[in-house]
Amino acid sequence: MSILNSPKHSYPLAVDEVERINKLRKYQVLNDNDEPAFRRLIDLAKLFFDMPVVTITFMDEETQYLKSGYGLDGVCHVSRDLAICNYTVLSNEVFIVPDLSKDSRFSQSPWVTEAPYLKFYAGAPIILHEDNRNYRLGSLCLMDKEPNYNFSDQQAKILAQFATMAADALQLQDKQRDAKHANEMKSDFLANMSHEIRTPMNGIIGMVEMLGETKLSSEQQEYIDNIKVSNEHLMSIINGILDLSKVESGKMTIDSIPLNLSALCNEVVSLFAVKARQRGLILDYHYTESLSPYVQGDPVRLKQIIANLVNNAIKFTREGGRVSIDVKHLPNCHCHDHDSHSTKTYHAKNVQKNNLSVNTVQDVPKINTVYNQVMTLCIEVKDTGVGIKADSLEAIFDAYDQANKFTHRLYGGTGLGLSVCKSLVDLMGGYIDVDSEVGVGTTFSVLLPLPTINAYQYETWQETNDFTFVEPTQERAGHILLVEDDAVNAMIAKKALNNSGHTVTHVTDGQQAIEIFALSPDRYDVILMDHHMPILDGVQATIKLHELYDPQTLPPIIALTANAMDGEREKYLNVGMQDYCTKPFKQEQLNALVQYWLIQKQLDEEE
Repeated sequence: MSILNSPKHSYPLAVDEVERINKLRKYQVLNDNDEPAFRRLIDLAKLFFDMPVVTITFMDEETQYLKSGYGLDGVCHVSRDLAICNYTVLSNEVFIVPDLSKDSRFSQSPWVTEAPYLKFYAGAPIILHEDNRNYRLGSLCLMDKEPNYNFSDQQAKILAQFATMAADALQLQDKQRDAKHANEMKSDFLANMSHEIRTPMNGIIGMVEMLGETKLSSEQQEYIDNIKVSNEHLMSIINGILDLSKVESGKMTIDSIPLNLSALCNEVVSLFAVKARQRGLILDYHYTESLSPYVQGDPVRLKQIIANLVNNAIKFTREGGRVSIDVKHLPNCHCHDHDSHSTKTYHAKNVQKNNLSVNTVQDVPKINTVYNQVMTLCIEVKDTGVGIKADSLEAIFDAYDQANKFTHRLYGGTGLGLSVCKSLVDLMGGYIDVDSEVGVGTTFSVLLPLPTINAYQYETWQETNDFTFVEPTQERAGHILLVEDDAVNAMIAKKALNNSGHTVTHVTDGQQAIEIFALSPDRYDVILMDHHMPILDGVQATIKLHELYDPQTLPPIIALTANAMDGEREKYLNVGMQDYCTKPFKQEQLNALVQYWLIQKQLDEEE
């Protein structure tokens, strides 16, 4: 093996030293970070060879990094001048020194003359096969405080196999990083697309609302109503894409607040009762009487899960069919994969078939409800619909692989909903399963661990966290500074605000907002600030306003933004804004928000 013996080094260098170090930088191991894969490998090597010192090492120009080492008293890196492994990376063979103190190359090394007083060394090169070349990136080393002249060829061969596993771990980690990066880029793309679509969607929805307020013929009104339905459908797709990007980028957050589970389920049933009736379906709803109505969880995401499953069940069930919603706790749950956990169960009474769209029954007999413990909530949504083929069941939770493309063409949908549902259930620490038979129907089962609370705890929380907007006895009218660069969105906002009696001053960027505000700071009651604008964006403009004026004297600043990712609201609050409104918004939503902050401003001035 050819080596470079540069005068400035006390150790030999391989001819491919530069390429070797560049590869190491690519694999991101030239650091003191703990690597779980290396830790497991070292544990196994220590158990097999029973040596007091075992480590994996990598070296750059100046430093040797000791990964997951045993017997090194926490030493993570040393100067490369001290590295015995300099010789290991010169060859494809295991480098063995039976007695370091007798070898002139190492006899004066601090590893030998000082603690830990090493005598024996065996190191296998970690060889990476890439680009039709071999790169000796590092070493897997065994060391002992006693000489060892009995280290066999078989042991050396096994040590080399351990080094091969270390090389495999390196490549696997690199592929995982690449996959994570690609996934992040995909999620960022989806989020950006959702953001970019929301801005023109706000224009479309707003213009349709404004058009609907004009005098129309019955035929024109029908066209407007159909556009509104299409808008709602498109928004559900956009929101599904956004939810998917949140989950995949790790930005989806789950709340844990007191909620009324019974009321939440009733809301979902009421939401779909009319749709079920229109399709000629029977919608059954069973809520176990012994199930606590008060739990801790995320009401928005829980409702999203149930609503998506019920919507799918109705969508894929033909006229005359039945959709059943069963809400119970685990002892009363008949989920087929969890029978081993079930105790004595009580079956719901059969509902008589009649002309009603919704039938509600409860399990009997009544069981005393237990509070203040974690229960396993079981939600089953069952339909008598078209069913899913057995070989397609695994794909239904994959957003990028629809189970049956013909079915989706026939019944509609993007396939995003179930993927988002599964991700939400996973984030809640739960489990979702599906059982289906073609032509018979499908049952989705969701298990969620939710802490129960009593009525007093729920009501106390409700009293202290009631943010319901109370309609004022008299509408407040104010002067609104609208900062929005999109002409269509500005027109919609101005129309909505003018209709509510507000005076609106409109500018198209943050710099103009600062300049016009400076002419008469006391004139404006609320500032509506778009985020993405030329010259000076909304965030920068808000920061500048806080620098120029006392924040206590500034009017409330509300962000108008198409950014709907979790954490956006906090970002705006942190720069000094008081609230934010997500595009697309409806006129009443914008007016309600402005009314709220006009009232708050008045109350602050009266104090």
